[in-house]
Amino acid sequence: MDHTLIAELGREDRLSRLGDGVLGHILSFLDTKEAARATTLSSRWRDILASVHTVSMEEPEGPIPEYVIGEYGYELCQPDPTLPFTVVVTAALFARSRRPAPAAASPPLRALRVAMESYGGLEAFPVDQWVTYAMKHAAPELEVDLRVRRVPICHRPYTHHPAAAGSDENAAVYRGKAHVAPEEVDDEDEFDDNDDNDDVDDSEDEVDDSEDEVDDAAEAASTDDSSDETDSYWGPPPAVYTVPIRLFSCATLRSLRLGSCNLSPPAVISLPSLEALHLTHVPDEEEHVQRVISASPKLADLTLEACDTVKVLSLLDNRCLRRLIILCCHNLATITVDAQELQAFEYRVAVRGSSFLSVGGSGAGSKPVLTSMHIHGVL
Repeated sequence: MDHTLIAELGREDRLSRLGDGVLGHILSFLDTKEAARATTLSSRWRDILASVHTVSMEEPEGPIPEYVIGEYGYELCQPDPTLPFTVVVTAALFARSRRPAPAAASPPLRALRVAMESYGGLEAFPVDQWVTYAMKHAAPELEVDLRVRRVPICHRPYTHHPAAAGSDENAAVYRGKAHVAPEEVDDEDEFDDNDDNDDVDDSEDEVDDSEDEVDDAAEAASTDDSSDETDSYWGPPPAVYTVPIRLFSCATLRSLRLGSCNLSPPAVISLPSLEALHLTHVPDEEEHVQRVISASPKLADLTLEACDTVKVLSLLDNRCLRRLIILCCHNLATITVDAQELQAFEYRVAVRGSSFLSVGGSGAGSKPVLTSMHIHGVL
């Protein structure tokens, strides 16, 4: 083949010759911010976001404060102003409607995934707009992943926490929350190595200081776990977002993940297509969580994380359940499962008794076959 022809083929932009549907499908696997950068490549890519069927965005962490030496000492350097995250998400959703008139309509929305750093009460309206837009332009199988606050799942030192993997002292204090009783600290053993080198008076002062530290640790340990979502004990409680009522009657909703959201479901719930449900830090009372689960007849994958209001969990109506994960639901006492299809079960929390789990098959004399089972707790 002629070298000139080879060079011409190498300079040819084959990717831009693909159809809008193909390009939009490719960009849907990227974060929406990354996909938006493709619109600056050329005029051919200007309206390509209109062909994207998945909107996935995560709010970045705030900038680290920087200080500069000013006229009166160190001064805080203000970062460059940026658009609010809610404005960016709204613009990404409505960019799917920005298409020239002769072109075809935008494809249905398959997934909406948004993770916010923190939620304020004034942001309720734009978040409602996102969910409403997703339901209005939903594909036959819709995924909604909405986490409005970035907080750790649990502060307690379990084996899957980084603090618990180290020494006992590191496991006792996790993110500033102490979980050690005063009687569990042996002051004499702690300062035996210093007795040979220090005076008696100095060692007594150190012991007195250690007792004060233990008292402070015990006071922190007595704090209720419900305050773990915020590092501050002062000020008003954080705002809680309540999802729109229409979400609980969305016939195309296949996967739902909510973090730090209030459910407040209506009297009638209809989720005929829901197969995966993931709830994290949901403050609703136990009845609301149970009703949402029971109203999902096709539910196959259920995950509950840090849902402290749930004490009794009944899955008798979920006969299609294949995977069950319970993480850090510390008030959960009993779980009843009647799921012949159950294959995987993971439980990470202190076990309150030997009969906390009741598993049975729906058929006569049949039992579910568990191919994966992990229980991390203390009997």
